[in-house]
Amino acid sequence: MSTQKISEDIRNDVSADVIIVGAGVSGTSTLLRLLEEQRTGATGTDRLRVAVIDRSDDMFTGLPYGSRSGSASLIVTSLDEFLPDGIRQDFIAWLEARKERILAADESLGISPHWAEDHAEEIRRGEWDALFIPRRLFGHFLRGRVEEILASTFDVEVLRIAGEAASLRRAGTGTGADRELEILVAAPGACTGGGAAGGADGAPGGGTRVRGRSVVLAVGSPPTRILGHDPADAGSGRFLDDTHLHGMDRLLQEARAAIREMPEGASRDILVVGANADALELLHAAVRAGLERAWDHHVTVLATHGIPDTWTVHPDRRGEYRSRHLADYAAHTPDADLTARAVYDAVVRDVDDAMASGFCEQDTVDELKELCSQILERLPAAEQKLYVDVYGTKVGRFARPTGGDYQRTASALLESGRVHAVRGHFEHAENSAAGWRVTTSTEEGISTLDRTFGVIINCAGFENVAETRDGFLRSLQDESGLRSSTSRTGFQVDEHFQAAPGVFVAGPLLAGNLNSALRVWHLESCRRILAMADRIGAEIAAHLRATELEPV
Repeated sequence: MSTQKISEDIRNDVSADVIIVGAGVSGTSTLLRLLEEQRTGATGTDRLRVAVIDRSDDMFTGLPYGSRSGSASLIVTSLDEFLPDGIRQDFIAWLEARKERILAADESLGISPHWAEDHAEEIRRGEWDALFIPRRLFGHFLRGRVEEILASTFDVEVLRIAGEAASLRRAGTGTGADRELEILVAAPGACTGGGAAGGADGAPGGGTRVRGRSVVLAVGSPPTRILGHDPADAGSGRFLDDTHLHGMDRLLQEARAAIREMPEGASRDILVVGANADALELLHAAVRAGLERAWDHHVTVLATHGIPDTWTVHPDRRGEYRSRHLADYAAHTPDADLTARAVYDAVVRDVDDAMASGFCEQDTVDELKELCSQILERLPAAEQKLYVDVYGTKVGRFARPTGGDYQRTASALLESGRVHAVRGHFEHAENSAAGWRVTTSTEEGISTLDRTFGVIINCAGFENVAETRDGFLRSLQDESGLRSSTSRTGFQVDEHFQAAPGVFVAGPLLAGNLNSALRVWHLESCRRILAMADRIGAEIAAHLRATELEPV
């Protein structure tokens, strides 16, 4: 008989072979790989015990694919680009089995009925690969996949611990005990923005202590960057500082209420700070919810580089585009003379020339991405490091995936004048009786936006790891000795994905690493996270085998 089970809401101190902190895509996919390793006997453990810690109720779905993503939230690429072949076919089979429920927008699925109506014909024909699928559907699938694989995996126990990791430390003394790691777990929300709140025994507020031989840090990205602004009671404006805190649907409700409650004579316009995927998701969800009908005029989007060209629908000319500058640089420069900065400069020139010639940014992506990949292999070691630390992310700005429903929504809003862009960097917002007055900066200097805003929504992106205010991430650096990567966007790991002996890193926190096994400057793609998880799971299994053989 199988001894596997999922135990929930553990409150007492527990021990496990592996502790996974974060039950989103990276943590869940690492767990799934570990289960496969256990099925084949690769862990060397007769009975594998895994503790999974997550602050949210969206266990095994995570923030992007659970309830906080919003009913209208979609994946940002078409399905054929979103997942690798094996799991994609499994997901399509899952979708096919629920086709009628999806068409009816079954309430238990939590998806917008508009999406099912818009794509009814493709859904009926089973043309899933070209669709931008509701994120919650993938979350349902991922959670079900865990349950299904656990049901057929013997001698495994998964302990579900609802709470917030507060700190990581080595437990006990002596050679054997030094291998054991301990995570202190507090109630959700107890550690965000500060350090762990410890009781007399070191446990956070009498919370849970979890010990294990391996820890996987799969907590996703750090919190949203803080934008400087006056307190709420200084004027009539409302500042919505985190699109992820309670979910997109809740945020839209708060924005609608704020607009309705603005006093007579005050602005009801909205400022969105940032032009990333969060901003696109927000605009699309606002239109689905009918929120744009409450706007006096339109929404302003403040973005450092202005609105990306990819927000506008263009004819697809990818097959026609050919690089001039980057191709020439690659063909005529000896390997020893190649530099990361010159690669970036050539990309910028290519994109500028392409747009001047009637192409759009997305037409250049496939060609330039392939050339960059080839040149990266030829860059001297120091220049590869510079590319990972600085220029990879800069080049990636020209290859942001935008298309499908989100792109059509943004394009229509821009064309109608309901949304317009202001180029600049957010500096500060001053609250007044009329709403927010916003100071921005560009290369030309500091200025104040002409409009006053009733609501500001922060879509400015995430903090870097080195300067984050997140209590757990801070404690990992200040108390546990983990080092941020030189790009400051993740944790530095070795070729085995370890930031310290037995401490593995998965998902976005791998950003900024270059070694014999890794070259990662940014890791948000679900496809790449799944691929990395396979490798991490195998490394954890090897670590378990090694520690199992050593005397404790």
